Amino acid sequence: RLLCPCRQPHHAACSGLFSQQTMAALLPAELHQDYMDQQREQIRAEEFAKANNMLNQIAERLQQALPGISQEMLERQLREAIPGARQCGGCGFGPVEHYACENLTTHHQERRAPGSRVNNACP
Repeated sequence: RLLCPCRQPHHAACSGLFSQQTMAALLPAELHQDYMDQQREQIRAEEFAKANNMLNQIAERLQQALPGISQEMLERQLREAIPGARQCGGCGFGPVEHYACENLTTHHQERRAPGSRVNNACP
């Protein structure tokens, strides 16, 4: 429903709203279609906001009930995105992908080219 632009709170004769039927009768077809599309978009936006709010409330309750769930989800996502990646047990740096050798100490300080060495130390 659309508010009447002439509506005044003290004017008893004006209902203050145009019905859908009145809108369809008064507006050109294209303008009425635009109006209806915007009405539907508004309804979708309101429903999305309600659903999003509900999901946020559920997430908050889950976070309170299971405090580590966000960390667990992140770890699972990283495991799926970068299979075989590791995190340093000493400093927490990571994820690190082992692409040539799984043992970082095997080649640590190994000379590769004149003046260069492999450095697998913590950053």
